[in-house]
Amino acid sequence: MEKLHEMQTDERGSIESIRREKLTTHEIWAEILGNISASHLNIFLRESTLYIHQNDGGLNDKDKVAVIAKMISTKKEDTASVNGIGIRMALDSICERCKCIEGISDRPVNLISVTADKKERMEFHFMEYPSWQTNEWTSANEVVLDEFYKSNEKMCLDRFTTGTMWIVPLNKEFVTVIQETKHNSVRDITRLFFNRKLHSKKIHVWYMGESLPTSYPLCDKDTHTFRFTYHEQDNTRRKTRRIVPDKNTLEQYEFLNKNMNFPCSKSDEIKFDEPKQKKGFKPEDYSEDIVIRMRKYTYAEYEKITTSYNMRFQLKGLWVYINDMCILSQPTLNGSGTKDYLQSDLCPILEVELSRDTKMFKFSRRKSESQPTEDGNTLCKIIWALLNEVYGIQKDKPKEKKMSLKTEIDTLRKAHDTLRKEHELLKSQEQPDAQEQVNAPTNNRYIPHVMKNDIWQRLFKVKLEQKCPCCRMVDIMPFSSAFEWSHIEANKNGGTAKGHNIIPICRDCNRKMGTRNLIKWTKEIFPGSIPYLLEYLKEYYSGHYTIDNANV
Repeated sequence: MEKLHEMQTDERGSIESIRREKLTTHEIWAEILGNISASHLNIFLRESTLYIHQNDGGLNDKDKVAVIAKMISTKKEDTASVNGIGIRMALDSICERCKCIEGISDRPVNLISVTADKKERMEFHFMEYPSWQTNEWTSANEVVLDEFYKSNEKMCLDRFTTGTMWIVPLNKEFVTVIQETKHNSVRDITRLFFNRKLHSKKIHVWYMGESLPTSYPLCDKDTHTFRFTYHEQDNTRRKTRRIVPDKNTLEQYEFLNKNMNFPCSKSDEIKFDEPKQKKGFKPEDYSEDIVIRMRKYTYAEYEKITTSYNMRFQLKGLWVYINDMCILSQPTLNGSGTKDYLQSDLCPILEVELSRDTKMFKFSRRKSESQPTEDGNTLCKIIWALLNEVYGIQKDKPKEKKMSLKTEIDTLRKAHDTLRKEHELLKSQEQPDAQEQVNAPTNNRYIPHVMKNDIWQRLFKVKLEQKCPCCRMVDIMPFSSAFEWSHIEANKNGGTAKGHNIIPICRDCNRKMGTRNLIKWTKEIFPGSIPYLLEYLKEYYSGHYTIDNANV
């Protein structure tokens, strides 16, 4: 009977805490993709077993140590700086838990390595207790190798091309995620993760038997590109750190030569004291190249790109790339002056390309949630300052003045009195005919609940869930926070709170529309929704708007 071995780490005592960390689908899949260092990748499912095959030439001795060690990276320099512990955390989250039968677990995860002279297999056993375990490398059997060679042919490669393949028996939950057809999160994460590599054709990806389309990058045409270098000089007394632009960037963007309030230096030289030079220290030991790309999108362009990646309203901000791989699960707003807010009319997408061993970001086990270091925060401030200088925009939400305790109490009392008066007014009102009540004059902001109910029933009948009339993408329901009551003509432009000027739409559309006319805004941003919106208007608002198939 083959003996199982503990990992070559101290993980036995830490696995219990690791397993308490609930990973998202993005974190799991990005960790797996971050290990890819190939030009061809094939991801496919056989019943409930997932196959991940890449033509990376197979594993050498150092790679074999890395996959079972804790904090050792592989030899593959064109990955996103992953190591064994991250891969195993991801696989442990998606694989079917092994059952121990006479000392050996069933359905282990298999890693196949095919090089020019070796065809080997290693098993990973993800059991409940006591730990993750593995066996020794053994020769791969013919059944597994046949699947490996067929996958090569699927990727239009020579049948005997070398590479590696993970064979993972999935749990029921992740099988459902992989098989989703309409909005497949794994497929969309793969396209976002490799968006630049797919565009430049550095990688070709097959997912569930189909080749992923060539994706355009987040920052495609009309992109501003800046190149900086991070220098660190380790003196005997203190470290000197600087972020400086290169000569081409200085020539292209003249404002960098001015006396700007940037936390960086315009000098691209670094000096070393004599003792350090004698010990063999070189300037490249203290430098790191940084590439910054940015673009500001219009509403229509931004809607198009978010729809393409199925990531609605999640792309605005700064994305981090390692070797052309987009490693974060969502963009960071560090250095922008705000934590969770960008103006609704501001659609910037920024990218920063860093090296694997960067000092700008601190990569934890969950790399998709990585945060900038102290120097990284300085870099983020530079990037947002550049955005403001190039496009001349204000990116921060106006800061609210902090109220004193007395002022806050007075504000709450006034709000309570207002609510009480509105409640008494509603109780004292008689219930007139529904149509009269909808069209009854009101102030420009307050919308009575009776009017809201009547409008909903006239528009959507008895349906409790409906698509937003503007974007047709978000589901709205009564008494939920997913939608708001909007004015067709804004209060600022003379619109009132009468029934013919009120319509329920999703919160995102209401916030983005601002004070623009709802019909004109929808026609510009969501032209495909106009036929549906016209139907609603004909149904309920025809007495107040002249409507035909082209105009309102």
